[in-house]
Amino acid sequence: MSKSTILGVAYGGYAVNYSRKHPLVDRPLINYNIALLLQPMILLGTILGVTLNTILPDIFISILLVVLLVTVSYRSISKGLRQYKEETAAMEAAKTLDPPDLQEKLLITRA
Repeated sequence: MSKSTILGVAYGGYAVNYSRKHPLVDRPLINYNIALLLQPMILLGTILGVTLNTILPDIFISILLVVLLVTVSYRSISKGLRQYKEETAAMEAAKTLDPPDLQEKLLITRA
């Protein structure tokens, strides 16, 4: 049941995004070359994960998942703090600029 729900959501997302265009470049929103490149690796990872899940003991799988959670959390928090500091510094710098300089500074930081 859950697999059919996931498949339905995937088809729905594809149907919604099929005709949409990229906002900055004249091309489709979906990059089919990247999808073709990633799909075999995703399938291989799924096969490997299912195989390891049946071979390895449950405690080892739990330890691997905790390590993954800690690693991803650390990277996300680090990136969030770094981005917060950059945005705060940009806002402080923007307070001292004239409006024309502010527009130029904002365009440079967004690029």
